[in-house]
Amino acid sequence: RRQGTGTFVADRPRLIQHDFGLMTPWRDRFRAAGEDAVSMHLRDLPAEPEPYELTRELPVEERELPRLHLKRLHLVNGRPIGITDSWLVGRSAGLLAELPLIEGSVSTTLASVGVQVVDTNHFLEVRTVTSAEARLLQTGGEGTLFVDWSIGRSGGELIETSRTAWLGSRVRF
Repeated sequence: RRQGTGTFVADRPRLIQHDFGLMTPWRDRFRAAGEDAVSMHLRDLPAEPEPYELTRELPVEERELPRLHLKRLHLVNGRPIGITDSWLVGRSAGLLAELPLIEGSVSTTLASVGVQVVDTNHFLEVRTVTSAEARLLQTGGEGTLFVDWSIGRSGGELIETSRTAWLGSRVRF
């Protein structure tokens, strides 16, 4: 209630529980809990440059490898909860350039062509949602994101760098 403006009712659905088992595909965890979890590959959006915060973690020789940018929107029970930007590198970028993503999953699609990420480093941060993210997540322009940055390798070869932003008002870790 706000004096002079009236009473407003806000949608307060239950939060989606997300554990820190980041190596297990998030869709598998939600489906096991009886939720409808999907990722939609967003095409025809402008490619985003790989953020400096992630690039600075890479050795100099890996900064110049070709990249493929993919963006996915994550939904649980039809409601957007997160966005992932992935930059595939070198050989993996070439392999996925022409393939459709299986269930919107980079890791599942890579595994289908024999590439398995075996070593991943994660970095977690909290920040506010941008206007572009707010539009995709269907939020009112305000909100806090839990952002998981990851660097995935196989046998020392860089496979993928990614940024997954989970909307704090809809996901609890």
